[in-house]
Amino acid sequence: MAKKKSPKKKSSTKSNRSSAIPKPTSPQVGSMVVTEQDSDALAPKFIVLGSDQQVKQYLKDHPKEIQASRRKAMRALKSFRKELETEKFGKINGVSVELYHKRGFVVMPPQYALTVRVQTKTPHAPMRAAMSVADPFQKSRGKTSIDMIPAMHEGVRVKVVESNPRYAMREAKPASSDILPPVEQGPLTGGHAISPEGSLSWGTLGIVFEQNDGTVCGISCKHVIAKGHAEQPAYQSTGGNAGRRKVGSVKKSAITNRADVALIHLLGPATMAAVQGVQKLTDQGIDWKILVNPRFDWSDVDQQWVQLFGARTQQAVHGKITSVSGSVDVDNQTFYDPLMVQATPRSAAIVDEGDSGSALFLWDSDQHQLVWIGVVFAMTDVHELVACRLTSAFKAVGIKKDMIPVSKHW
Repeated sequence: MAKKKSPKKKSSTKSNRSSAIPKPTSPQVGSMVVTEQDSDALAPKFIVLGSDQQVKQYLKDHPKEIQASRRKAMRALKSFRKELETEKFGKINGVSVELYHKRGFVVMPPQYALTVRVQTKTPHAPMRAAMSVADPFQKSRGKTSIDMIPAMHEGVRVKVVESNPRYAMREAKPASSDILPPVEQGPLTGGHAISPEGSLSWGTLGIVFEQNDGTVCGISCKHVIAKGHAEQPAYQSTGGNAGRRKVGSVKKSAITNRADVALIHLLGPATMAAVQGVQKLTDQGIDWKILVNPRFDWSDVDQQWVQLFGARTQQAVHGKITSVSGSVDVDNQTFYDPLMVQATPRSAAIVDEGDSGSALFLWDSDQHQLVWIGVVFAMTDVHELVACRLTSAFKAVGIKKDMIPVSKHW
């Protein structure tokens, strides 16, 4: 009796293969879809990069979710910072809590992550040696991420970026290659160039304000002018004569682990002719306030729009705060909880050498006014600046809120 042939089973390879590849979700209008290789699967992973408007709307629509994500990242930051301080990862220039991003754009849906700033993504010498011992055939490529820094820490994503912060001050250089400070004239006000007496290096007099006792002061950075007399390095008088002009003396300056600031007491004719605020503000008739509340919740300004008025930039430039919590190393000094600001648009320049000391203003759309919230002291490149919180700067030089007219409080 002949045996019946068993029916052949249809191959399911095709169907399994197609089901293993996820279909990309339809991006929102204005989004960019980026394909990346997922380390946990052979199939590509589709991520959506949101526009500024989409990110802002998501943060507004999901406040509890975002707050929970930020609290989780802040807890992870505390333990991760201790781990980074062991120096087993090489030179670390800072770590901060930021929305997870790719190529400068926030990944949708937004969630907070830890951004680690390194001098270079090339593994340092001890790490390369350890890698070669573990696998002599493994080659260390010039731009590979530092493998020892984990991609996750306590359930929070970790992103490694190359970033080398430096002071945003114009150092004295040979005349053939130096960029001279702008020639100022008229009343002294914020945004003008300032330098130590007789020095060729210069920064910015961020803002001019009057205290309750009638003292007229200006703010800059200690690394710009630490002591002695302050001058406008290039001043043209009404008679047409150009030269240096003495405007005051440093009352107090300090570099702490949270601020780099110099308080300048304006003297003589400069005091009589000074205009409070920043010239660009007074010209436009825009009202401005001063942030003086030491218990202010800085997470409220995360992702908010800001403006900068610097002596080098010479115009109002716009940016967005990307981080208010973390640390950054500048000239071997660690500063905690700086304000990191990215230019808007991202390809624009927001800061340059000579802008140290500039006033950083938050745009309060509800009140239609600008609020002075920080002092610029460093930059990672022309697209990103570093500022200290104004409350930290005031504390460092002994300014209290009862020393400032009530009309300027915020």
